[in-house]
Amino acid sequence: MTTHATPARTPAAATPPVPPVSPPADASAPAAPCAAHGARSDEAGGLEVCPARGLRSHFAHPRGWLGRFAGALMARKNAAMNDAAVARLPLRPEDRVLEIGFGHGRALAALAARVPRGRAAGVDVSETMVAMASRRLRREIAAACVELRRGGADALPFPDASFDAAYAANTVQFWPGPERSLREVRRVLRPGGTLLLAIRLHEPGLGRFASPGFHPAQVDDVALRLAACGFAVRREDVRAGRALALLFATRPAVEGER
Repeated sequence: MTTHATPARTPAAATPPVPPVSPPADASAPAAPCAAHGARSDEAGGLEVCPARGLRSHFAHPRGWLGRFAGALMARKNAAMNDAAVARLPLRPEDRVLEIGFGHGRALAALAARVPRGRAAGVDVSETMVAMASRRLRREIAAACVELRRGGADALPFPDASFDAAYAANTVQFWPGPERSLREVRRVLRPGGTLLLAIRLHEPGLGRFASPGFHPAQVDDVALRLAACGFAVRREDVRAGRALALLFATRPAVEGER
């Protein structure tokens, strides 16, 4: 396991503008093609891990029977990643925690188990996933331990400083307006709260049906965006079935500090 610490930055009077997407090493070269399953940045400043076409579109926004299939597939493929990441998220029994893009609800159930005296909430843009997770988490919902909402990262339906921690796994590339979404997550975190982004890394030679992954430059780009949105960022690399980058982004306890 390797830990990377983001260099200390001098506090700024105002939040700096979000940096442009990092270009590839050869600025004239095209972005990595879908066949390579590598993450790339789109022209609008968002992040893309293969164009969302056909079945792949149901991983971005599951719907209908194909969406249910995609949700069940994600539940299996992401199990080891979610277990490793959720175990590393700093939580106390009384904390309030949010998952963005909860999908099938397996990780949200694990988060709820870690905050028995607190609250776990989740948002997902997919009505299909809300229905699937509602069935999986029916007991936790009935006991008021879990709350599910339909919505996106760019307009979270919660008041300011509602949560002690937030978690998202392999969904940041689907967030509309990445900087807007990151600032929105920062808004709902209390000062000192932490967002954990679990990002699957690109590994060559896994075959055309392997899950997409981020190249190193794209992980660095996400870290830069987090820092530009006012987070203090720490990276941890782990292996849980596949190579993962865990980005721990903490909202400073005192505004203006990093």
